Amino acid sequence: MRATVVFLGLAALAAAAALDPDPVVQTAMEEWRVPGAAVAIVQGGSVVHVKGYGLRDAAAKLPVNTKTLFGIGSITKSFTVLTLQSLAEQGKLDWDTPVRDYLSDFRLKDPVASEYATPLDLVTHRTGLPRHDSLWSGGAFSREDLYSRLRYLAPSRAFRSTYQYNNLMFMTAGILASRLGGDTWENLVKTRIFVPAGMAASLTSYAEANGRENVAVAYAGPREKPRPRTVAETGRAVDSIGPAGAIQSNIEDMARYLMLHIHRGVVNGHRVLPAARFAEMETPRIPIPDSESAYGDGMSYGMGLFIGQHRGRKAVWHTGTWGGYHSLLWWLPEEKFGVAILLNRAERAAPPVIALTLADRYLDAPALDRIAERRQAEAEQLRKRREAAARARRRRRKATKPSRPIAEFEGTYTDPGYGDARVSVEGEAITVRVAGASTTYGHWHYDVFGTDGGDEDSEPRLARFASNTDGEVDTLAVSIEPAIDEVTFRRPHRVP
Repeated sequence: MRATVVFLGLAALAAAAALDPDPVVQTAMEEWRVPGAAVAIVQGGSVVHVKGYGLRDAAAKLPVNTKTLFGIGSITKSFTVLTLQSLAEQGKLDWDTPVRDYLSDFRLKDPVASEYATPLDLVTHRTGLPRHDSLWSGGAFSREDLYSRLRYLAPSRAFRSTYQYNNLMFMTAGILASRLGGDTWENLVKTRIFVPAGMAASLTSYAEANGRENVAVAYAGPREKPRPRTVAETGRAVDSIGPAGAIQSNIEDMARYLMLHIHRGVVNGHRVLPAARFAEMETPRIPIPDSESAYGDGMSYGMGLFIGQHRGRKAVWHTGTWGGYHSLLWWLPEEKFGVAILLNRAERAAPPVIALTLADRYLDAPALDRIAERRQAEAEQLRKRREAAARARRRRRKATKPSRPIAEFEGTYTDPGYGDARVSVEGEAITVRVAGASTTYGHWHYDVFGTDGGDEDSEPRLARFASNTDGEVDTLAVSIEPAIDEVTFRRPHRVP
């Protein structure tokens, strides 16, 4: 039976009116030029507000309504954890048993992590592996292909030493769920989470959303001139790591999902999972040092969820961003207050302004100028980016040239993890195609090429060539993953 979302009695209507969400939402949308949004509010354990704002398609002037689908990005991770929790409840999974006991082909480059990493390590970002998002974001590899390449990806920290956000590990958690559950991750999420929670409109992939009518167009690029992106365009890559970020949903269903967490597994009087399973997810597992979050103080990561404090109260949340969509699920467990926000513009500043302003009103806390806070934070982030970019430009050696004709750099270089890097030359620039994505570099200095282009806001990415003892160009080192120095691709040695 489909769960009921909107059950607004007189008390709930009065609560929603007291919060007065419309001006808060509309002001944030105007400030950050968000075309369309949808917002749900749970107060005192009841849904008091579900509404669409603005346009799902700016060109066609089509409005957002409560059934408009948006990509929820990394909020998907909590669905993957709940699916694994359902398997744990059946006795098919133990969170502290090594993954290798379940997946005999699981391998990481770090032998310690490979041998001892548990399902809990996968969903708490503590394997020592950095993002390596460039491996999947170009859409060149399937899920199983990405999984097979994990063993070649360089770690940047020791196993369990620190938090490092990693989409590929959540993809692996989805593969684990599939193997243990005897079905695809997509079907397991639908049958074990969507159906009992009443989320009948939600989808587990962008491919499913392609061609549907009431889907928000995602807008990416500069605020002044955003570029609309179709579901097909944005979904090709993220579907390959589906358990980390591929769910599409509307605000009615996200209100249901928020209620599932706030009521610790109870939907319309029916228990989906024991409350302890939800409490486990909200338990801090690894601190996030030196981090600044707009959503709470003292941030840690639980199981597919961030945990911190707001106004001295425990706060739990996750955001999601992909292809122009941005989303937020944020709640105060003890207060049974929460907010779900869906945007078709990847503006990270708008959701905390909306959620925290409404939370402060609910708590009757002193009002703060949240927009001014975000403006200041954005200015500080921009300052840091510009300083880093300026430092990189100062290291550039001017009045240098390549050691050989640029045509000699052309060719195919290979890395076992990232696959082939194909280098083509056009004039004084080179284009490198890796894992489905192409990047053009101009000459930087000596045999190094860079993406500078005069952009003072961005630190350049560099591609460096090197030669073997025979004087042949045989190595291409590219700054693909920021947490490690370079990924090295090698050209097969030419036998004379």
